Amino acid sequence: MRRLIFTTWLVLIGSAGAQSFLYLGPLGTYSDQVAQDVAKTRGWQPTLASSITDVSQQVSAGKAPYGLLPIENSSGGYVAETLTLLAKTPAWRVIGVADLPIDNMLLVNPGTKAEDITTIISHPQPFLQSATYLKTNFPNAQRVEVKSTAAAAEEVAKNGGKTMAAIAAPAAASVYKLDVLAARIQDDKANTTRFLVVQGKELDPASQADRAVVSYLPTRDDLGLGLTQLLAQLRGLGFNITGVASTPSGKLAQERLTIFLAGKSTTVGALQKVMTRTIGQATLIGAYTSEAMKTPQNASNTLQQVCPNVGANATGGTLLAELTACRLDIAFDVAQAKYVSGAAVEDLAREAVVIDNGVKALPNVDEAFIRTYWAAQIEASKVAQRTLLESWTRTGTPKFTNVPDLARDVRPKLDVLTTAISTALADVWARRNCPDQTVPGGTSQARTQLGIQYTTIYQRAVAPTQVACQR
Repeated sequence: MRRLIFTTWLVLIGSAGAQSFLYLGPLGTYSDQVAQDVAKTRGWQPTLASSITDVSQQVSAGKAPYGLLPIENSSGGYVAETLTLLAKTPAWRVIGVADLPIDNMLLVNPGTKAEDITTIISHPQPFLQSATYLKTNFPNAQRVEVKSTAAAAEEVAKNGGKTMAAIAAPAAASVYKLDVLAARIQDDKANTTRFLVVQGKELDPASQADRAVVSYLPTRDDLGLGLTQLLAQLRGLGFNITGVASTPSGKLAQERLTIFLAGKSTTVGALQKVMTRTIGQATLIGAYTSEAMKTPQNASNTLQQVCPNVGANATGGTLLAELTACRLDIAFDVAQAKYVSGAAVEDLAREAVVIDNGVKALPNVDEAFIRTYWAAQIEASKVAQRTLLESWTRTGTPKFTNVPDLARDVRPKLDVLTTAISTALADVWARRNCPDQTVPGGTSQARTQLGIQYTTIYQRAVAPTQVACQR
């Protein structure tokens, strides 16, 4: 989802200004989504690289101070290219991680029908992530692997005609003017990819860390003694293993291990000392803290946190209905803030921007359909706010304390929700899988206080979209 990073990217080293931040492009990839958010938060300049290895080489050579490398997917496992780079004990060091929930889209040129698709093109990871969907829906389609999901989308746009599809990120649909034939096709709807944030200089020994990445190559005859010794010393610092990956060392029966650890906060210097007290070759490749430099998005806003009533496996009209109800639930927070501040419910200028942005986000979806949806959501939210404000005023409800701040608390949540809604709208329009007027299950303060009126307002939000969707 565009700019929707439900991450915990955490960097130990302080900001260094607008310095280059390398990542695998092109525009429209999942890496692009993460890189843009990390760079914006840190004041870095996102810069495209030709490959994962290119990122590593340039950061190692000092040509760029920072880089972004995908390391692991919750469904597809470790990224082989990055793991190989880690095993070679690179000159760069890991100073943070970024986690991105993955929504795989099946993108096609306008007018393409599912039954005409003979070739599907993508990066190897999305093929693994969407294996069940592909086996069920396209068992005979040829699969072609390319270096990035955006490269796949670009190939379809240029040469795919009406017989090729790409598995790519939602942003790629807009960049390459493709239609979403199917959304969220990954087998695991909670699918997440982790990225490493790396820097070209050595770690600061005085800095604190509660996360570590260690590269370890045992001697050929230590019979596991070196690894046992290493882990025992790390446990002495309060660190335990969270993941281990092995890579061929170039010698028989001698694997290089990349070990990921989490533990109590300690100095980087203490971790580095352990590396020197071990049989075999141990190198501290990364160290960072899970609490340092969290952004507002990281601190609070994942879709699951913003919309706890949205099902993890919801798609199409069901997903859009649940997201619509979530937006109506947030009207309670908005009403609380306005009850205290006395701000007006209506903001025509901002409402126009919301609608226009909704249209811009989905250039290949019917504009009237999008405008109808957003206009209905805005009107329903205002009805909910007015109903709550009138009730509180009539009953003499005291001014609330500790109310959400509209700019700091509410709007970031709406940004997360808006991106999710755009993805759902594209899916609904492509498949005409329209939402119905039955209120989705769940609880919220808005539902409790509005009572039966909540159902009426929700139906007001959905009805115009239902009609437009069925055209």
